[in-house]
Amino acid sequence: MLQKYLPLWLLVLSGCAFWWPSVNSQFDPFLAFDALHTEILTSIFAVAMFAIGTLLPAKEVEQVFAKWPRVFLGTAAQFTIMPLLGWGLAVLLDVSPATKIGFILVGSVPGAMASNILTLQARGNVSFSVSLTTISTLLSPFVVPAVLMLSLSSVISVEDIDLKKYFDPVKIGIKLSWSVALPVVLGHLLTRTSKRMGAIAEKCSEPIANLVILWIIAVIVAKTRGNFQLSGTIVIGLLLLNLVGYLSGYGVGKLAGLDEPMRRALVLEVGMQNAGLGSLLAVKIFPDHLGAAVPTVLYMFGCMLTGTLLARFWNARSAESVGCSERK
Repeated sequence: MLQKYLPLWLLVLSGCAFWWPSVNSQFDPFLAFDALHTEILTSIFAVAMFAIGTLLPAKEVEQVFAKWPRVFLGTAAQFTIMPLLGWGLAVLLDVSPATKIGFILVGSVPGAMASNILTLQARGNVSFSVSLTTISTLLSPFVVPAVLMLSLSSVISVEDIDLKKYFDPVKIGIKLSWSVALPVVLGHLLTRTSKRMGAIAEKCSEPIANLVILWIIAVIVAKTRGNFQLSGTIVIGLLLLNLVGYLSGYGVGKLAGLDEPMRRALVLEVGMQNAGLGSLLAVKIFPDHLGAAVPTVLYMFGCMLTGTLLARFWNARSAESVGCSERK
């Protein structure tokens, strides 16, 4: 129920977070303990990543090594296509420096769990999708800080935002290790060594991970109420980032000779970013420029919507093909 209607729940909860002051201005559950929010959000994000780690089947993780050339190709596509697109849009679009940071953050954080679910719905290669998500997540503490450092320094001037005041790639890498990579590894190892934990994880981990991500996005929406300036330029830019990401992923898959199910997996892996992580990084790294979280939050809505529509289209197309074959 939760996973099936995740875009709807995302919209409802984030809407509540945005308009809550008009309902009750004296108490705001989304901004309770505001001074501790970044640390709390980081901790519960680690819980979500732990839950995701428990969901990784041993056989599918082993596919990372069995099909390493294709996994390497897909991971390279993830860490080049979207960062370049995000950087390019930040350079070309006439938006605020904080919004430019947001576009770069969106492009720099691959590894969305939803892509695995949508790949299944799209009748794509789920093992390939899980392999790409796993590797991009484990590499994120090393690659994401480097990508951000190169991209931000070439787009944001010192006069606009002093990056040295906020951005330390080593510290960010360490934090990503503790809150992203390590929880995934621990969750996976725990379920591999304990059948009982594996059975519990099968029932509980997916809703826990989804609820945590929904809550994080809602809290960040609440924190950015005063900075939430929606413009056509931002919406069109994010839509371009998403759709060109999909097209580029399909093009790379076709040039590499991947079969159709693998291409579909690669499309969704490239185009669907870990916007929850991007939003968390925005408020944690740039607390004085919360406008940086606006593109990451909006992209979460957008990629969930387009990814769901694309998965349903592919699913229907595959079903039609099977029906035609059976009639023949």
